[in-house]
Amino acid sequence: HLAGADMITLLGAGPQTCAIATHHGFTERNGLALASQEKITASHFGGIGGGSSRTLSLWVLASGQPMAETLLDFGTSEPGRRWQVMIDASGRVMLDISGTSIRGETNLRDGNIHHLMLVFDASIDVHLTPASLAIHINGAPEPLTAAQGVPLAVDTDTSSAMILGGGGSGRGFSGILGAVKLWRKALEPADIWPEVLSVGAVDRDGLVLELPLETSLDDTSGSGHVMTGP
Repeated sequence: HLAGADMITLLGAGPQTCAIATHHGFTERNGLALASQEKITASHFGGIGGGSSRTLSLWVLASGQPMAETLLDFGTSEPGRRWQVMIDASGRVMLDISGTSIRGETNLRDGNIHHLMLVFDASIDVHLTPASLAIHINGAPEPLTAAQGVPLAVDTDTSSAMILGGGGSGRGFSGILGAVKLWRKALEPADIWPEVLSVGAVDRDGLVLELPLETSLDDTSGSGHVMTGP
């Protein structure tokens, strides 16, 4: 699959390495291209609430525009009540819970497709800190920097519909999203690598949303969430 590829993404986790071929802006997994204000909305699903542990996995190909872009968003603007995954103006992945945030270091606006996984483990700390949150990019742990100030407890509101793509706080997203998976638990380190390599969830326990985004907006997690979008 690597012959004739427009780019090669190397994924690494410990001693394991895998190459993913990208052809014409898509990996062999495919994905959904979104323009600036286009979004996917979960009609009757507000995400994962309160201080519950959670894991998000997705593929993303970001545009080169130097502005903050929303990948996934649910909750409200009250302190600690939001769960907004973004790419900041510098191209770094950022999680904002309204009132505090944590950022990675890798520039995702390099023209390559990247796998992102965010794992929040409330059993370590109910507050959002670099101890309770792990971010993996292409299967590798990402160095994290927390915003200054007192850490806030995660207490996500689920009264509004979850969205993927543009529109969160007016921050549009331009690029491709694919293989979006969300669990109501913190995946163990040994579970991360299989999920990177699989479109469908390998670990089905605690899975609440699964969007391959290959040919439709269907949720294949078994939860039956209705997704609407472009």
